[in-house]
Amino acid sequence: MNALTLPKDVLTTANSLSIEGLVRTLCVGLVELALKAVPGVTEATTSLATKWAGVR
Repeated sequence: MNALTLPKDVLTTANSLSIEGLVRTLCVGLVELALKAVPGVTEATTSLATKWAGVR
């Protein structure tokens, strides 16, 4: 079976996600862990103040 090959710009794209219901510091860590577990995600950061997450 052949591996999926993605264009280089897709592999280096950063995206922002709005996170509803983010109210505790503990939630920030859990959201980051969940995002990092997604195949293809190399970085994940979450902001409690803005309720946004960034993934790359």
